[in-house]
Amino acid sequence: MAEYELRKKMANEIMEVELLPTITEISLKEVKYEKYPIENLSALGVAAKPLVEAMQSLKGVEGTSGIYRVNTKGHKMFESQGGFIGALQTTEGAVGGGQAIMKPLACDPTMIFMSMTLMTIEKKIDDIKNLQNEMLDFIKSKEKANIRGNMNALIDVLNNYKFNCNNEKYKTNKHILVQDIKRNAEQNILLYRDLIQSMLAKKEPIHSDQEINSKIKKVDENFKEYQLSLYLHSFSSFLEVMLLGNFDKDYIESVKSKIDEYILKYKELYTRVL
Repeated sequence: MAEYELRKKMANEIMEVELLPTITEISLKEVKYEKYPIENLSALGVAAKPLVEAMQSLKGVEGTSGIYRVNTKGHKMFESQGGFIGALQTTEGAVGGGQAIMKPLACDPTMIFMSMTLMTIEKKIDDIKNLQNEMLDFIKSKEKANIRGNMNALIDVLNNYKFNCNNEKYKTNKHILVQDIKRNAEQNILLYRDLIQSMLAKKEPIHSDQEINSKIKKVDENFKEYQLSLYLHSFSSFLEVMLLGNFDKDYIESVKSKIDEYILKYKELYTRVL
């Protein structure tokens, strides 16, 4: 009995602290605006370029069979053998209205339809990419929210333990919660470490400043989440010891050894990036 009371007293003394959140709130939705000059409309796709050029250069082509733009100068053409001819009618519908001016359209109709089809496909691909990015952003935001939510849950356990140190039901329930958070933290440690290593392993022949800055930003964001996951694991390991009331030297050394192992791997990876 004396040993039990001593252990409880030690736990109460250690837990006689109050921890406030050290992480700042983040916006889970970042709205970014991008300017798009009107002169860039020609970048709709390579398929549209031949069509644009053909519409802009309607000269220098010999008069042969093909597709023409017909300018009747406001008059009507005469009809002959089921088709229209270049002779124009006068206002009264008589002969003598002049000749229609025809300018050849220097492009194949097939090219027009193919261009429109390819532009439609490109638009659908862009829509799919946007949807994929939205789904990826949602997953990332959800993961960040889970990490910060777990941090707040551990802080709540720490701040309220001193009021429930004799409540075995409270300690049992909170121990289960802490174990779940610890397990999730270990999964996130492995996840973010793998993400960072994969980004570092990518070898690209050409790098632009924009690509480099984007990669640096992603690595930095992953390291922040990696660091928070390490903190969660260490925090939950500490609370697990307190909730169990197990201060056995070998057990504590085992917990400490696991934390040190994760910290060492973090430092090694961080050193590689530097």
